Amino acid sequence: MPTSFAPLWENQYVRAALQMSGWSPERRVDPSAAIDKLVDAGFTSNPHAFEILQSFHRIRIDREEPKVPGAKFGRARVAFRPEGDAVDFVELVSGIERDLGTTLFPIADTDDGLGLLLVADDGQVYNSGQGQLFREGVDFNEALIRMITRFDFPDFLGGSLPPWWITKGLAKPKPIEGKR
Repeated sequence: MPTSFAPLWENQYVRAALQMSGWSPERRVDPSAAIDKLVDAGFTSNPHAFEILQSFHRIRIDREEPKVPGAKFGRARVAFRPEGDAVDFVELVSGIERDLGTTLFPIADTDDGLGLLLVADDGQVYNSGQGQLFREGVDFNEALIRMITRFDFPDFLGGSLPPWWITKGLAKPKPIEGKR
């Protein structure tokens, strides 16, 4: 059953950010070349990655616009061009896969290549960057809504340097819950 991206269009701030990026619910592109490049580099694709990239490949969501009143912190810039920087992170992603007990496939880079957005074979979306791992959402829609609106914090799963909202007591780390 194909993924519905309708929840993204229902949130006014997410819809505005997506319209500014050139995305619409009807958008479809062929991401095969990007996926093939990542598979050749050592990643294992999954149906979630194909569906997301079929709709979002080459879309870039800006960090600043539109402004979101009530956001708890600034959002990341998200560029759905994983075939660029991701090939350098195969070993890092392999380690995260072992910790989580699932396979992950890169769907975007975040913060100008400092982070990598990954979708698991069960559809959960993770963000890894600068030695930290977050669960952005249980599915792509939840993850993108959280990443754009920043009304709540992503689930911090661990890393070498705790993010500022944990050190200030604004959020608590959650343990990595892999498949057992």
